[in-house]
Amino acid sequence: AHAGHEDLEAVACRALQVLTWEHGGNQRRAVRAGALDAVAAILRRDHVGDDALGAGLCALRSLAAGTQAHRREAGEFGMVEAVVRVLKANPRRAALQWRAAHALHTLVRDDAANQTSAGKSGAVKELVGAMRRHAQDEDLQAACAEALQNVVFDCPENQELATRAHAVDAVLLAMRTHRDSPSVHEHACGALWNLIAGHPGNAASAQAGRAEGLVVAAIDRFPGHEGVQENACGALSRLRLSA
Repeated sequence: AHAGHEDLEAVACRALQVLTWEHGGNQRRAVRAGALDAVAAILRRDHVGDDALGAGLCALRSLAAGTQAHRREAGEFGMVEAVVRVLKANPRRAALQWRAAHALHTLVRDDAANQTSAGKSGAVKELVGAMRRHAQDEDLQAACAEALQNVVFDCPENQELATRAHAVDAVLLAMRTHRDSPSVHEHACGALWNLIAGHPGNAASAQAGRAEGLVVAAIDRFPGHEGVQENACGALSRLRLSA
């Protein structure tokens, strides 16, 4: 009813995010009421302000976070492509890139069709590009690495796209730049784990970039951080298998 009225759209999307976060019943009700259509209209429109666009991305993440069925429905609605469109259209707006990366991470989790859509629409290149453009932004580095981790998981086509985009190099740079950040190291190690699993090209890039030393250092630096320890050990095992 108020499409194009960005202040109202932003408020509505924030309310939608709160109402649907970790609430399966409200997620289902919102989708049946046309929430995906409303959010898609914001994400696909040109020249949208940061407030409305960011709120739309957060609402989408909340709608898709519940179950695989919700992610599948969002994927069938074209939401993966809509999020990648936001990444492409707003390369210098770090806060939007961060929110888009989080939304993408959620959409592709445990959903092969959404992974394929992400690869075909250019998500890998855009995530790596965001990491390079905003190398000093710790939160964005962690979010992009986490999204990459899911986009390439058990997906040879997206792993190959990551090779062409030099994703391993971007991940290793994030680890070097943000050496004291547990969130960056948790998701960078997770991304490395999935990038090199069964992919000799990415494994070779990791070896050339001295990834093993960075991963071992992360294990030593964050002894009480479960996420870092799990992902770093997974990455380390893959690195040593590929050596």
